[in-house]
Amino acid sequence: MTGFLSSPNFTLFCAFINAFFAINSFTNGSWVFGIICTAFCVICTKNYFSVK
Repeated sequence: MTGFLSSPNFTLFCAFINAFFAINSFTNGSWVFGIICTAFCVICTKNYFSVK
């Protein structure tokens, strides 16, 4: 299970989920949660590219 959680594909999946929540939050007017999700999306994306 730890191999799956540390795989680059799971990190990319987390980045897509965070991007979806960020876009959804911005369209609903929740700016703080949108900024938080955007930050996590950037962290996951950077992690994905550093592993690859």
